[in-house]
Amino acid sequence: MNRHKLVAAAASAVIAGSLAYAAAGAAALEGVQFKWGGSDSFGYVSLVNGGYVDVCNTSPIPVRLDSLSIDVSYRGEGFGSFEARGGIVGPGAEASLYGEGRLRDARVGILATYMDSEAGGADLARFDSGDVSASATASTLVFGVLPHSVTREYSGDELSEVMDGDGYGC
Repeated sequence: MNRHKLVAAAASAVIAGSLAYAAAGAAALEGVQFKWGGSDSFGYVSLVNGGYVDVCNTSPIPVRLDSLSIDVSYRGEGFGSFEARGGIVGPGAEASLYGEGRLRDARVGILATYMDSEAGGADLARFDSGDVSASATASTLVFGVLPHSVTREYSGDELSEVMDGDGYGC
């Protein structure tokens, strides 16, 4: 076989393998799980004040997680968000990421306090946790250029369960 053909075949194999590995890593982003980290229990006040999120990669290949963002709404109005910058999470491994929270409107700090009271078992007639919705988006850049993200929608109760570690795989 001609030496040039051999080099071209080897280079093509390396490129194809790299593309397949990057695509598999992007697909593995779907399986990334998260929960509220540290010794503090999850609460909406904690979320908007910032803190640690534990991230679990359940796949057998590393996942590059550039960011994890959580947006929370009450009765359709966005009131708070949380964003953590990521890194590479190894196969079957866990990482703790620090994130910062933001209130969208200063008036909703009172609402967040009520929400935490409801989640803690207090009976507040003015607050219905069914009016809370949230979305969590895990984002990455494939080859450092192509954006790819996975978004999951949650009710208020579902977000609390996820953040408390229900179903967490690590």
